[in-house]
Amino acid sequence: MKKVLFTLLLAIAAAGANAQTADAEKVRELVNLIQSSKIMDKMMQYMEDEFRKNVPGLDSTFYVEMRQLSKEMDLEGRLAPLYAKYYTNDEISQLVAFYKTPLGKKMIAVLPDLTMESTQIGQKWGQELGEELYRRFLERKAKKEDEEGQETIVAPPPPPPPAPRKENK
Repeated sequence: MKKVLFTLLLAIAAAGANAQTADAEKVRELVNLIQSSKIMDKMMQYMEDEFRKNVPGLDSTFYVEMRQLSKEMDLEGRLAPLYAKYYTNDEISQLVAFYKTPLGKKMIAVLPDLTMESTQIGQKWGQELGEELYRRFLERKAKKEDEEGQETIVAPPPPPPPAPRKENK
């Protein structure tokens, strides 16, 4: 989930950067249009929820520092060179124009929730895939050992990862 969220942030926050080939003012306009700060806030809330769930005992100062430090470390600025790598000034202008349309505005509005929900579906799919592959491996191993007359010791599958938490809309 964190990798997907990071990828989403990368795609969105990097819009603030294309200093080499895209006009800096246009890129800033794009960043404002796609509301990358709201998506970063959502990611930080997810991380905070995960910490609270998985690392009990962290004090409230930890969470204040986490948010403050995340702003100070300027992820958008660090990702900026990616837009210079992948988009021209003309393409940035086209993206700005798109995000000003009704469909572009809708995409901006639903993208964070769509990403979170599809990440949850992907996590469940990955867990099911892993469990099924492990089950098949154990069956093959047991069959092979049975054919060779060896004792089969079947280990239980690894525990599943924690269930993703549903975001409130």
